[in-house]
Amino acid sequence: MKFNKRSIIKFLLLLGVTYLQLSMCASAQVKGKKPSHNVSLFSQRDTTDVKNKDYVEHIEKAFLEISEIQEKISVPVNRQNAINILKTEELINIINASIKLHSQINARDLQLYLKLLNNSEREQNRLKTDNFKLDTIFKSARKSLYDISADPVLAEIASVMSIQDREKLNSLSGRWASLDSIIAERISLIDQQGIQLSTINIQLKDLQKQTRDLLFESNIATFKKTNAKPNNSSGSGGVITQSQINAKIVGMYMQDNLFLFVFLPILLVSIVYYWTNRKVRFVKDKVTDTYLSSVFSEGIFMRPFTHITFMVLNLVPLLDLNTPSFYQFLIQSLSVFMFVKMLDKQERKKYGKFYLGFFALYIVILFLNAQNFTVVHKVVLTIVSISTAVIAVILMSKGIIKNNVQKTYGIISLLIILTTLLSLFCLFTNRVLVSYNLIYASIVCVLQLICLFKVKDIILDLLKLQMLQRRLKLAIDNTVNTSNMVSNLSKPLNISVYIFCSISFISNLNLYVALESLIDAIMDLPINIGSIHITAGSIIYFIIIVFIAHFIRKHIGYVFGNVGIEEEDEKFEQSSLVITRLLIICLGYIIAVAASGLPVDKITVVLGALSVGVGMGFQNIVNNFVSGLILLFERPLKIGDNVQINGKSGRVKEMGVRTSTLQTDEGAEVIIPNGTILSQDIINWSYKNNKRRVELSYSIKSSKNAVQLEAFIVNCLVQIEDVLSFPKPTVLFDTVSEEDFKIRIQFWFKDSGNFEKVMSNTKSFLYTELKQNEMFVQ
Repeated sequence: MKFNKRSIIKFLLLLGVTYLQLSMCASAQVKGKKPSHNVSLFSQRDTTDVKNKDYVEHIEKAFLEISEIQEKISVPVNRQNAINILKTEELINIINASIKLHSQINARDLQLYLKLLNNSEREQNRLKTDNFKLDTIFKSARKSLYDISADPVLAEIASVMSIQDREKLNSLSGRWASLDSIIAERISLIDQQGIQLSTINIQLKDLQKQTRDLLFESNIATFKKTNAKPNNSSGSGGVITQSQINAKIVGMYMQDNLFLFVFLPILLVSIVYYWTNRKVRFVKDKVTDTYLSSVFSEGIFMRPFTHITFMVLNLVPLLDLNTPSFYQFLIQSLSVFMFVKMLDKQERKKYGKFYLGFFALYIVILFLNAQNFTVVHKVVLTIVSISTAVIAVILMSKGIIKNNVQKTYGIISLLIILTTLLSLFCLFTNRVLVSYNLIYASIVCVLQLICLFKVKDIILDLLKLQMLQRRLKLAIDNTVNTSNMVSNLSKPLNISVYIFCSISFISNLNLYVALESLIDAIMDLPINIGSIHITAGSIIYFIIIVFIAHFIRKHIGYVFGNVGIEEEDEKFEQSSLVITRLLIICLGYIIAVAASGLPVDKITVVLGALSVGVGMGFQNIVNNFVSGLILLFERPLKIGDNVQINGKSGRVKEMGVRTSTLQTDEGAEVIIPNGTILSQDIINWSYKNNKRRVELSYSIKSSKNAVQLEAFIVNCLVQIEDVLSFPKPTVLFDTVSEEDFKIRIQFWFKDSGNFEKVMSNTKSFLYTELKQNEMFVQ
């Protein structure tokens, strides 16, 4: 706690006055004492000053301890915790009112109830932990405060001093009383909050059980026969209706996830649009429109904002599968209309009516009351079911879907037809809820399939744009072959789309909770390996994250301009790509270990024990690994360089963290450990530039003099395409006679990798020119 000058001066004056008062009291007591009967030859020194000093030190100690306690309890009241408690109580009251209405609650809404209750339970557990910490702090402070009051020396001081003198210590006693009052008040509030949290926790547990029971009953009731009855959904005379409760639940859900569903999409759209717009402008200045139209879809250049918004709008819901029905309807509506808007005029004219017609079926199925149905409802469900199958099969064979499901078109069409037949069978056997859920799930699944395949195409277009812009920036070429990237990424992206649509289909069949329970049971299976106790989920999480890390590592090269074709990728250096891949793998394994919850401490002990035994065996591996990092950062050589290492000459084909690959002129690939490279002298013909100087020796018989011969040879050399005119070729004469010359020709050429080809062309050209001019090479 900080003290100002005024409080320090006041405290010092208090100590001084106290010391004087205690001295006077002690002196008075000494004077008033009667002489003792024990007379000694030795006189004792008066200890009054020592005792007064002890008193003052205790007063100072009490003052400082009270100040420390005041600093210790200076914890501000967390208003947000109180707001969270009120929100939880409101949620409990709303869900409790919904259950007490005894009306049919949609299974998807029940899933949302259960999710909100689980989130609230986690929040309440956090609040209980905070409450316990505060309770410990304030009770410890109260104990310390009471220990000060129980100090016997302070009690003795109070008994020695007169009433008038004790009043001068009122500031100390007043601070103690004030602090005691604050602590008592805060402890009372903490106890009240603890009781409130315990009550809320009991209510949450009870509502979770009731919601799970309702979900189970809903799933069982779905497969029961339903007798036709008139629709009596007249307005209720109650204070609150189920629709009003659902609206409040959706409002609370959106408020809790405001960042996820509002701010995050806006932020992502802004960032990606800015990034895309910059690259589009750069590429348009360098490449013709004809080439762009042959590689990219038209929309990414004409309407980038619409495409990016559509992509983000369909990707954000993947972060939370238990969204409210209203939110799902809103996303589907916006997505379908934006999708039709993004079609070009010809496609919109051909297929737009099918997409809008399919969306109309979605609207119809939403407005059908599957709980209180009539014969008319059954007829409408039959028409919707058949129409869904027909339009879905047509859409699968046309437009954007056709390009993505060419290999799986038969399987998807068969599944749609089987689902339709099953829904009709359930409908005719009076299992209307099953039929309704099948039709609804099929329509939503097909709509999501259409939208996510469009999202996949947008993602591929953005990767193509990045690849082309990178290569243009490095001045490699103004075209890019993206076929390899598309073929490599299409399959995993398609699998991701199918997985999400399958989960969505199961969720809309009201079987998501059952599937989630099954997955949780599998993930919680215990696995014991000696003293290490883990679960199946830990291993599954670890494998999935490591697989994703390796997948990203393999394909991250597309972001750096790689096209996956060796001859093309050799055109620019890739040290930064190798470092990025190394970082991705390291981060992947770190995240995998952290997310899986593996017992790192026990694994570390095992690895430490193993390292003692195999340390010497790993010495070379570690040496090569560290050497690889040094080569990547210092860059004495890079991919494509013409080098000579350890007696081997060739071109650097690949650089890894442990080994590098050298391709010789004969076509052999020499794999050299990085430790060997770093410990050897490296001759790099391409380190700063790719030029190389060579020397040819000739013995020429000619009637020309030395000056004429030199000018003639230099003129011949500069005519050769690969020979550089600067530095200028030189001719050195070793022997000069009347018609015989022994010379050395030195010249530079621009591509050291074509040494043998340049030498061959130069010798052939010189021999031809010399012979034609009656100069003979001996």
